[in-house]
Amino acid sequence: MDSNRPRKVFISILGTNKYDPCIYRQGDFTSTETRFIQEATLDLLKARSEWSADDAAYIFLTPTARTANWQAVPVYRDGSPKGEDYIGLEPTLDQMGLPFRPKPVDISEEGDEEAIWSVFRSIYKQIHKGDRLYIDITHSFRYLPMLLLVLTNYARELKGAEVVSITYGNWEAKPDIKPIVNLGPLIELQDWTVAAGEVLHNGRASGLADLTKESL
Repeated sequence: MDSNRPRKVFISILGTNKYDPCIYRQGDFTSTETRFIQEATLDLLKARSEWSADDAAYIFLTPTARTANWQAVPVYRDGSPKGEDYIGLEPTLDQMGLPFRPKPVDISEEGDEEAIWSVFRSIYKQIHKGDRLYIDITHSFRYLPMLLLVLTNYARELKGAEVVSITYGNWEAKPDIKPIVNLGPLIELQDWTVAAGEVLHNGRASGLADLTKESL
């Protein structure tokens, strides 16, 4: 790995539903028809052409998501096939010709406190010092969107990671072409909230001043 260049890291959580093919768009980018937001988002990020073998994509999946949408021939919960033309995410990503091989990471599908901390540790473990993070929360279920926001803030402080983008593919939108929504301002809002708190509680305005300079 080039020590002078931080890794680009794509993080996404795979869902369990049956996804119909659709087209995604953000700004000037329009995807090809795909069932999976992960394929569209990696193309949006130009991962085929501008990422390298040192970069990474981690797809976090529960046991149900693995059989329902990751494996080559996905099946419903009862084991019946989803359809002859329904190809899982793993072969879909393989066909993209990415310079790196996306890595599936198993996570719990339970919702108790220990399971939540287990998911936190599983995701945090994959983040290296100084990574540039590109996060997709489209199919993050229940508590996971909040967990990812807290986790990324934690990784920024302890591992010096940078959150470059947080996106959501609005596949339930009525138009035929579904928007990929940029949620990056949520991270900016966190920064402004922390900086404002420092002013109110400690009288320290350096953080607020730095953010103002960046905005200008």
